[in-house]
Amino acid sequence: MSFWKKLFGGGSKPPMPANITQPKPAPPAPPVAPAPVPKPIQPQPSTAPKPTDKHPGDIVPVTGTYYCNFCGTAQSAMMGSLGDYASQKGLNSSEIAAAFAAAGFGTGVQKKRFTAGERFSGCPECKDAASWNLE
Repeated sequence: MSFWKKLFGGGSKPPMPANITQPKPAPPAPPVAPAPVPKPIQPQPSTAPKPTDKHPGDIVPVTGTYYCNFCGTAQSAMMGSLGDYASQKGLNSSEIAAAFAAAGFGTGVQKKRFTAGERFSGCPECKDAASWNLE
C-alpha cells in the first residue's frame, strides 16, 4: 500500500484542495540603472615646492641672484611661533629673538649669486634646507 493511500485512505495521489491555484509568474524585474560614472579626481593644491624652487645640488639654470625662500617663510614662521611661546611662558620675546640672532638664526633672507651650469649650494643660514628662487 502506498504512503498516500495509507495517509488519505484513497487514491495514489493526495487530494488537491479546490482553492489552490498555480502560482502566478513573478513580475519582470525593474530595469537596473547603470552605475553612476565617478567624477574625475580634482587635483588638490600641492604643498610641494614650486618647480622654480631649486635646492642644493640642483644645476643652476640661469645666471643671476637667487634668494632663499626658506629663510623668508619657514624661519619667520618659526620665529613667530617661538615668540608666541615665550610670551605664554612669561619670557621676554625680544631676548629670545636676540639669542637666536646672535646664533645667526632668523637674520633675514639670504641672497646669493649663482652661475648657470654650476650646482646650487646650501644657504649660509638654512644649510641644506635652502630653496632658491631667482630674483
